[in-house]
Amino acid sequence: MTRWQFFNSEKARGLRMNIIGSAACCLTLGIFTLVANVIREHNLFSLIDVFLMVVIGLLIYFLQSRVVAIILAVIGLFNVYALWAVNGEFDKGSIIVLIIAVYAIIYTFKFQKAWKEMKAAQAPEEEPVAEEDISEEPEN
Repeated sequence: MTRWQFFNSEKARGLRMNIIGSAACCLTLGIFTLVANVIREHNLFSLIDVFLMVVIGLLIYFLQSRVVAIILAVIGLFNVYALWAVNGEFDKGSIIVLIIAVYAIIYTFKFQKAWKEMKAAQAPEEEPVAEEDISEEPEN
């Protein structure tokens, strides 16, 4: 069974729904950022945030990647700190990114653990290999 087949199996249904929820939240937040900041406010630098949210959302969905979820948390922390330093108050959108990141981290780690356990259960039992004495020199 491949990882994608396991992701779509009934065994991983609960994990799948939570990972899809995290990815959907990233995509939705990217769309909101596009509408609010790029279209309404004409802030072209927000296209970077839109691009990151869409790419990270897609990677969380398709790869179930722990690394990408952690990168999302780092981006969220950076945004919280940067906007707090500039405005003197916390931005609600950055806090939402952090919540999504924590959610994604929890469920991508749970998925990877379940995937590893399933692979271990499917692996055939191997007999222990006897250790040979390697101190002897080979004869010519």
